[in-house]
Amino acid sequence: MRRLRPATLAALLITIGTLRIASTWTTFSQTTDEATHIGAGLQLLQYHEYEVQPENPPLPRIVMAAAPLAGGMRWSTGGNSYQQMHDMLYGHGKYERNLVLIRAGNLLFFILATAALFVWARHEFGEREAVIAVLLFTTQPIILGYSGLATLDTAATAGLGVAMITFSCWLRKPDAARAALLGAGYGFSILMKFSCIGYVPAACAAMYAVRLLSDPARRRERLRALATLLIVPLVTFAVIWVGYALTVGRLSDLEHYQHELGLLDRLLLSHLPPSTPMPAPKFFRGIGGLLELDHAGFQSYLFGHVRTKGWRMYFPAAIGLKTTLAFFALMLVGVGAAWANRSQRWAMAETMAGAVAILAVAMPSKLDLGVRYVLPIYVPLTVCAAIGTVALLNSARKEIRYAAVLLTGLHILSSLAAHPDYFPYFNELAAGDPGRYLVDSNLDWGQDVLRLRRTVRQRGIEDIRLNVGLFDFERLGFPRTGSVTPMQPQQGWIAISEHLYRTERANRGWSWLDPYAMTRIGMSIRLYYVPQISTAGMIDSPDEKILLPIAGTIGLVGAPVGVWFRVDQTIRNIGPSRIRVKLSACGTNPPPCLLELGPGRVESLASGPGKPPFILVTIPRGTAQQLTFSTIVHAANWPALNVPAVSENEFQPDRILIPTVPTGARLNLRVWVLASSSGTPIKVRLYSSPDGRLIAERQFTADHAGYLSNGDLGHEFPGLRGEPVNVEVESNGAKVWAMMSTTDYRTGNIVLSLPR
Repeated sequence: MRRLRPATLAALLITIGTLRIASTWTTFSQTTDEATHIGAGLQLLQYHEYEVQPENPPLPRIVMAAAPLAGGMRWSTGGNSYQQMHDMLYGHGKYERNLVLIRAGNLLFFILATAALFVWARHEFGEREAVIAVLLFTTQPIILGYSGLATLDTAATAGLGVAMITFSCWLRKPDAARAALLGAGYGFSILMKFSCIGYVPAACAAMYAVRLLSDPARRRERLRALATLLIVPLVTFAVIWVGYALTVGRLSDLEHYQHELGLLDRLLLSHLPPSTPMPAPKFFRGIGGLLELDHAGFQSYLFGHVRTKGWRMYFPAAIGLKTTLAFFALMLVGVGAAWANRSQRWAMAETMAGAVAILAVAMPSKLDLGVRYVLPIYVPLTVCAAIGTVALLNSARKEIRYAAVLLTGLHILSSLAAHPDYFPYFNELAAGDPGRYLVDSNLDWGQDVLRLRRTVRQRGIEDIRLNVGLFDFERLGFPRTGSVTPMQPQQGWIAISEHLYRTERANRGWSWLDPYAMTRIGMSIRLYYVPQISTAGMIDSPDEKILLPIAGTIGLVGAPVGVWFRVDQTIRNIGPSRIRVKLSACGTNPPPCLLELGPGRVESLASGPGKPPFILVTIPRGTAQQLTFSTIVHAANWPALNVPAVSENEFQPDRILIPTVPTGARLNLRVWVLASSSGTPIKVRLYSSPDGRLIAERQFTADHAGYLSNGDLGHEFPGLRGEPVNVEVESNGAKVWAMMSTTDYRTGNIVLSLPR
């Protein structure tokens, strides 16, 4: 019987991996970033525009959007970004079919990444190492997992793999032609994901340094060869510019990001007129936006703690918990076996140096949101493990060879046991409760809502309170749903995401669920049944209450699919006496939050992640005249918006009227009800402003905190045609206050409509 050729074995392993990936497509509901990437790709393919989150490059998005476009999915031009993505996923055929369409394109990058790994490993280290590398790579759970979603992490891995091939070619013959090839490979990797801007040169430099150490006789010759690399930046940018369709803009397009662009600003932006032509402006805009996000930070979670500025050890910890232990054993034990052979010793050192360099680039980042951000590191890590495995198999001792086979088998068994939960996989170090260590896209990315739907149907649940992400639960076939928040106990069926549970437990949120049994749905949703509650919601007290309708924020907040914004909020004591102030939220601290506000003192206020987006201030009655509040909303390049505080006296019994609300853009309704101990029915009526004609009426339900928010009221009242309306809110006898905002996302114009 003829032995299979290495390339044939690699192709067979890739085929098995693709089948395993495809089997997960309809298991998981859409994850947080998928609609953004597909929406950006569809916008490019349909309208040749690139406005949806340009902080990522367009090429992989175009590839992944091709199947959805062919399948009838479309990106609409009207409405806000949330509505556009909603229509894209829910408005063009069956939801599960659309999931298959948006995820199928990522298989190309999985195949490319694995093929590049094989070619590089065979070119540099040998055929056995190449085949074993492919085996280990295509059975690494998180490689399979992120390759099954419409995200750019596998594309980044493919980009780094291609760059490694071109770097290997240059190492063999370091001339200008091979340097140009390296520049093309580097440019291609950047077009896959911007993280490769740092990863590729860091890995190449570290590996080249080891190559110099391993071959002293050719050190001077190799150092002279570095001069050929001067051509790399030119070819790299040429490839990037082609990837951005040879577009040309103006330096003025980058004014908002001058500070973030640093060196480029000092060299060019500050010394040239704004009208100066700029090639690939969306590329530089994307880099500037990404640096702005990293500078602002993002809420991240590690080992039970929450931060917005990240941890240096986040990515080492994530790699350590989300890689199979057998893989680590093959790599680390293989170091000892490889050390006895000079060629294997330096091969192991080179690839290990490349992996360490990638990790060193990633560690200072404040965007600690998942191991996927360093997924390209598995290219050199896997080659390391393959070199170690071959060294073990070459051992003269039979037990060592058996150990290599056993460890490889254990790695494959871990992969099979993880099915279909590949990307939420954790190794035995986090056994039983991985949420204690990591959440975010490591564990909970909104992927288990379809599993929750199946459980709800099986148990005959007719009413459920949810906090599991942004989904159209009605279109997905859920029964009656409502919302639930960390600090407000509710009764009945409760489903919350593991991410929200863990980040709020750091602030003692959800403690009211402790007495009740929990059922795990998939890997990321907690399901509870609460037979009764012992506390009510927002109630009146002898003190005086002041509502801050929009709470201050800790840095930038929002979502990649929408508008990033910051809310600066302060309270100032302008009177002569000290005032004791109680706040319903205060940033990352759990309520109740108390302030002793002395005369002349100013304090910044904020509501932390997962808490209600408003703050209720309680003060001794009669002291309100001593306090001033400031709430300023800053969003993108839009004009700042001042939101006034609302005294308890402004709440009206039973109903309140908001006159002359413009309806030519997105409508956001917010309603607050005092003395609400359970879900209060809220009726909303829209009347024509010119003639008082009733247009439509809808009924909603306030949550147990007495709060109702509808972010797209125009979707509830599709008959609106841009004419101004009077909005009446009726609260079934309770004291109520409400406000409307009309936001035009194209112009940045926001109109705040308040009761008269």
